[in-house]
Amino acid sequence: MLPGKFEPALISEEELCASAARVRKVAVNDVRGSGDADIDEIVWQKTLDEVAKGWLVGPLEEEQVPVDRPLSRRFGLRQRSLHVLL
Repeated sequence: MLPGKFEPALISEEELCASAARVRKVAVNDVRGSGDADIDEIVWQKTLDEVAKGWLVGPLEEEQVPVDRPLSRRFGLRQRSLHVLL
């Protein structure tokens, strides 16, 4: 894994929330599959596993997420050994 090293944030929490509100519509409209149904299914199952472990809350409808909260896309990458990493 990567070595542990403190990297300070480049923007404040207030700036992050303001940015989230501005880019939210683009982020929501950009939701789509990867084009690989197997990878999409693995990412979905790993997400549900994390919900079951209490690491995440959801799935949530867009209206359930405050407008000033950042949204990020999850995606999987197919590795040579055919494992998928998140």
